[in-house]
Amino acid sequence: MLYIILLSILGVILFLIIILLNIIFIKLSKRMPLKEFSDIDLSHSQYKEYENTIKEAFKFFKDIKYKELNIKSYDNLNLYANYYDNNSDKTIILVHGYRATPLNNFCMVAKNYYLKGYNILMIIQRSHGKSEGKYITLGDKEKRDLLLWIEKINELYNPKSIFIHGLSMGAATILLASKYIKSNNVKGLIIDCGFDYSINAIYYGLIKFLKLKSKLITYLVGFIGLFYGVNLFKNKCYKNVKDNKIPILYIHGNNDNLVPIKLGYKNFNNTNSKKEFIETNAYHAMSIYFDYENIINKIDEFINNN
Repeated sequence: MLYIILLSILGVILFLIIILLNIIFIKLSKRMPLKEFSDIDLSHSQYKEYENTIKEAFKFFKDIKYKELNIKSYDNLNLYANYYDNNSDKTIILVHGYRATPLNNFCMVAKNYYLKGYNILMIIQRSHGKSEGKYITLGDKEKRDLLLWIEKINELYNPKSIFIHGLSMGAATILLASKYIKSNNVKGLIIDCGFDYSINAIYYGLIKFLKLKSKLITYLVGFIGLFYGVNLFKNKCYKNVKDNKIPILYIHGNNDNLVPIKLGYKNFNNTNSKKEFIETNAYHAMSIYFDYENIINKIDEFINNN
């Protein structure tokens, strides 16, 4: 009798653990409503020093016409992007990060790109904004979407050169896709604070957002993801980048507490193509604000040399 009671208790505990892990996975991965920085008071945020500059950049793009593009993902989702045609033979593809929007992540650097005369494709990642999708997959499925966007741009416009710039999860998406990019006109990748492994993104995300520091919980959450069709275990940027042949410019802040800079250096050290690393004193996804002039100059130099 006692044996049956103990088994029942263990069964209940196991059931509750599984429920909790599902809740954690969904909390970290589900689609969330997003607001543009132009509609938010930034005076009490980490962007407060840059609020006026950010709002000016948003206004700049509000006054520019763009074309909405659409692709169908391999798993039948409708995905969208905004294409800013600048009559250039160079196109920049911008890949935003986790629970972000293209302009929230790139308004300042995108303004620089446009003023330099480049075309810009701001993709809206799956499970963000207008693009369909229920769960964010930390690059697992997004990498395949990016390859389709490259095909789309070449099919419609066939620019002489393409540069792909990603931030955080967007940067990791590019690294995961890098070894599969076959288009000869993709000339360079700009990787700002990308993680090295999707499981590590979960690990540091748990610490930052849920105050949970546990490798065990991290791997269990990753295991739960398999039941949602998301395989986080196979997404190792530092491995994929070994087979990449495209030049890469890395940017990372040494005060990043969401994607520690050591993860960026791991990707860099495993990169066999032409490469460069810019280290700033910034927090996560803040390098462009902390060291704007230097980063813009380095990006311009990178594009001009490739």
